[in-house]
Amino acid sequence: MIALLARCLLPLLLAAPIHADWHLVSGAATALAATPQGDAYALGGDGEIWHWRHESGNWGHLSGQLLRVAVGPDGHPCGIDPSGAVVRHNGLWWEPLGKQARELAVDGNGNIWVILADDGIARYNPRGGDWDSVPGQGRRIAVETDGRPWLLGADGAIRRLRGKDWETLPGSARELAAGSGGVFILDPQGQPWLWREEAGRWEAIAAPERLAVLAAGAPGTLWAATATGAIYSSAPPPAAKREARTPLPGGQTQLAPRKSKQQRTALAALGGPGRLTDPSPIQFVDTRAQAASIAIGAEGSVFALAADGSVHRWNNEQHRFLDFPGSFTRLAVDVGGHPWGVNRYGRIYRHDGIDWRQVRGSAVDIAIGADASVFTVDAAAVLWRYDPAITGFLRRDGSAARIAVDPTGTPWGLLDDGGVVRCAHLPCERFERKANSLAIGPDGSVFIATQNGRMEWRKVDSGDWSDVPVAGQTPVQVAVGPKGRPWVVTAGGEVYAAAFFPRDESEDLQVATTTHGDTLASADLDVATGAASTATTFVFNKRMRFKSYPTPPNYDGLKVGADGIAYARDYTGATWWQFDNRGRTFKTFSPMPPEVYQTMQSGPDGALWVLSGATDGRVFRLRPDKTWETFNLPGPRRSFCIRPPCTEENKDLAVGADGAVYVLDNAGALYRKAANAAVFAKLLNGPFWRLAAGSANDVWVISNPPGFELFQVVGGRLEPRPRAPASRAYAIAAGADGSVYAVLPDPVTSLWQLAKWNSGNRSFDAISGVVADLVAVGPDGRPWYNDFSLSTDIYIAQ
Repeated sequence: MIALLARCLLPLLLAAPIHADWHLVSGAATALAATPQGDAYALGGDGEIWHWRHESGNWGHLSGQLLRVAVGPDGHPCGIDPSGAVVRHNGLWWEPLGKQARELAVDGNGNIWVILADDGIARYNPRGGDWDSVPGQGRRIAVETDGRPWLLGADGAIRRLRGKDWETLPGSARELAAGSGGVFILDPQGQPWLWREEAGRWEAIAAPERLAVLAAGAPGTLWAATATGAIYSSAPPPAAKREARTPLPGGQTQLAPRKSKQQRTALAALGGPGRLTDPSPIQFVDTRAQAASIAIGAEGSVFALAADGSVHRWNNEQHRFLDFPGSFTRLAVDVGGHPWGVNRYGRIYRHDGIDWRQVRGSAVDIAIGADASVFTVDAAAVLWRYDPAITGFLRRDGSAARIAVDPTGTPWGLLDDGGVVRCAHLPCERFERKANSLAIGPDGSVFIATQNGRMEWRKVDSGDWSDVPVAGQTPVQVAVGPKGRPWVVTAGGEVYAAAFFPRDESEDLQVATTTHGDTLASADLDVATGAASTATTFVFNKRMRFKSYPTPPNYDGLKVGADGIAYARDYTGATWWQFDNRGRTFKTFSPMPPEVYQTMQSGPDGALWVLSGATDGRVFRLRPDKTWETFNLPGPRRSFCIRPPCTEENKDLAVGADGAVYVLDNAGALYRKAANAAVFAKLLNGPFWRLAAGSANDVWVISNPPGFELFQVVGGRLEPRPRAPASRAYAIAAGADGSVYAVLPDPVTSLWQLAKWNSGNRSFDAISGVVADLVAVGPDGRPWYNDFSLSTDIYIAQ
């Protein structure tokens, strides 16, 4: 293993560093793209788009918000918007290009290359206006000007396309960039390298500090940003006047004289990796204060929660905590020093510097990174990231019971068993540590309060873990401030501090005095409940309004896929229909599968999956050429007669938002096939009767009649919902946005009633006045239901 590692690293280590004349550029960025003409585009921490014009040496603001940005040879940017859609700026507005993606790059001919949600590759031809699939898979992509793509795998492996095959190159990388000056990478330590084709090796480029973002533009020109957002360019600075007040990416304002790097870092309220870590030994002092938990912002604001949920803010001058209005169970502090909280009902609030404002969504924990990214985790252990464009949360890959965020915006977490994980990509990386508390500082240092009463520190530079004594105390909760200095709460509730962070406290009292917002509400926002998923997310009112649509003859079932397409079946399993969203009617759909079917559902990629109604454990997938691919569940199988009148039948099928397919067989056992897997694997023995799969790994099942018990599958085990003993449920459905609906018995009338899962308090909220038999949920969280006792119509939330 060591010899293999040496062979991989040798081409990197032989090269002497290439000198680069780096210049610090005003502003702060989370993503960059550069043009051959010397211009650049940057994304601020909130996704705002900024255009650097080399001639003027100033930033100009561009409308819209993006998660990723790239630029073509014509200088027009393209990107991925908060909904995941690929868009291109035509000089006036952003045009959608009809594809969802998570990474993109542009070649010298203007073709747009993207990485899809399943790591596949597609290419857009702007002349023909069409998309082509490209063989291969990766997590990052860059394209040379001649159109040759390069990829980074999930493991950091570097590959390029040669002919029809992908060639693996030496080394490992975290970022990739290509331009007219060549192909560049950032290694795992943030060091930039240039590929030398004639030598067959990478050559190091001298960098001003550890980098996190890289973009290549004109020959010999690189743009880069650190984890804290500081922007560098290797292009000579323009001889333009800088006295004018000009907006900058990252929410700053350019002033004369130009601020130092340290001043701008403070303006951005961000710490820098490594260089801003205090190398002195960590020593704690007793603050003589009591708290249940502590939260610290990147600029040094320290907030505490008392055992009764009340909020308090540390004052350096008075050396004590002062009262701050609000009541929460979890607290985090943003880069501006403003607190965010989760109340006992799971409702989310943020302080805007004037008052508390409720944010749509629900959570059990919250954390904020030094890059300004805000993450929550809900009761189903699902991760969500705040998107300012929709003032709501987007689903994020990964799962955890508790959450923390590093300066690059990567979520870390604690599992139910206390295991420490980092979710840079799936599957989440698990460390050989178990903890009761996890915190990450603005410098990237990681601290945990272990389950055996110690505190450990993971160093930024080496990644090594080491013990940190806490003045003879037992730490139970930890928070980290500037320069990697932690505060802890002990088993006795005492607060110990390793440093006190200088900050302007002159307005603290005024802010506390003028704050009056109610943070104890148990209801959702009047305008919305649940977490938002896209910019066009449907907004639920407390009393939902539904519109009815006639169903086809012999209608007996409905599923809405993660792609938003609804399919209905008749009770014989011999006919199905597709709902026409334009005409708002059901239309006959073909081709039919090889056998009569039990149920069907489409996935996020539009692929249609069908469960056989004739053969035990047989599943079909409709290929793009309209032929059928057959899958058989593992284990011994037997045929059974075609229904009706047979009572033997496969039970249910569901496709999750991550493309995983779940099946209940005739015996009621649960099986799963991951999106990239070739076969199904058994998850749980039954007997189960109904099944739903929504956001990644969010699976729900109902046991066989007459029990009708409702469970959520969490970590491979069953958890009764809403609480033990499990509630009875007739139907269950889940949306790709995380919304879950069930048909439950009304405790007063005993009629089956539609209800929505509330992850904040782990209970179901009844939808007033809606009696239902069947339910389905669209990817926007919009419920569909049917009540056969009253009408055969389908009702869709408006």
